[in-house]
Amino acid sequence: MGRALTLKTNLDTLRKDAKRWLKALRENDGKAQDGLRAPWPKPPAEAGLRDIQHALALEYGCENWMALKAAIEDLALDRKSHAERVDLVMRHAAEGDPAAARRILRRHPAIARDSLFTAAICGDLAEVERWLERDPQGATRTGGMLDRTALGYVAYGRLDTENAVAIARRLLEAGADPNFQFDDGWGNAFTVVTGAIGLGEGARPSHPQAQALVDLLVGSGAGPYDRQALYNVSIVGQ
Repeated sequence: MGRALTLKTNLDTLRKDAKRWLKALRENDGKAQDGLRAPWPKPPAEAGLRDIQHALALEYGCENWMALKAAIEDLALDRKSHAERVDLVMRHAAEGDPAAARRILRRHPAIARDSLFTAAICGDLAEVERWLERDPQGATRTGGMLDRTALGYVAYGRLDTENAVAIARRLLEAGADPNFQFDDGWGNAFTVVTGAIGLGEGARPSHPQAQALVDLLVGSGAGPYDRQALYNVSIVGQ
């Protein structure tokens, strides 16, 4: 009989369960062997830890361990407020894991419509247009969890691979500052050009439309000699 995921299901606990199960198997525990065959009728003759984790995933109705991890994360996500989920998407999209941001968006697509900033970083051009119709000065304002302009979120985001240039152009037309920048806390100015180029000490990937974005920004008045961007490019590969 399978097991059901609950809000109390914890991945660390499951990892420990898998190690205990493996230990019991190696001690020829009949109950452990029967337990392995219940969700997996033909398991490997010499099961390893990954095999046990796979069996655990099957017990919970998931196709593999990665799917089980995702299901547990989804349950934790559902406990968060809408505002917390918005912050997670924006942070993942701008600074962390775009794949995680996409997974959250698939589960909660309304996040992209939360504000001009979320629409911009999520690549929703139609929603950007709607927000600018409601607030024609919106492109000049800062906001969102990172307190940047919508153009800043476009440049630093890695979630949108298709509409970034079109959205950036629309924001510039609406008055966005092509020289918007923020301080990294160490006295370094990070501009929108810096964001589009990425790279640097963390080898952050460039924006998928980096060349077109930089051309648009510089053509709209952004400083072409961006010290931080030059530094970021210079140290990659060293």
